[in-house]
Amino acid sequence: MATKLRVTIGTREFAASVEAGVVTIDGVEGTFEVAAGADGRWTVRQGDARSVGAALKAQDGTWVTLAGITARADVEGAGARPRSRTSDADALRPPMSATVVRIHVTAGAVVNEGDPLLVLEAMKMELPIRAPRDGVVKAVHCREGELVQPATILVDFE
Repeated sequence: MATKLRVTIGTREFAASVEAGVVTIDGVEGTFEVAAGADGRWTVRQGDARSVGAALKAQDGTWVTLAGITARADVEGAGARPRSRTSDADALRPPMSATVVRIHVTAGAVVNEGDPLLVLEAMKMELPIRAPRDGVVKAVHCREGELVQPATILVDFE
């Protein structure tokens, strides 16, 4: 019997099911192999494609970084009601305690989904924070060299 889930990443929602190692997301099926590393990172393989990522469970959800993209992912049973989105969904926060090493944007910058906004460093890994959608940067609330915590708002979007 398949496990049915609703996965929310940023403002996007996906219907997913998992059965016997086969993951189906919004009707697209794929078989994935996942291997945990001793350093807390994990490797996801699908055929010849390979990505390295990490996940962190925090008070505000589960933060996942994979293939250079960091996002909060909420996973619920398929029957759960969708969560309401507030303006706070337009604020980006770090997935874990980290140091800001580079900032690529300033307030007023127009960005496209996936554009790099800033880079954090944690556990000897660089964690690029990318734009979750097209938009305008409303404010940048950090500076290079600053240690930031998961509750810290790094960037606001309009």
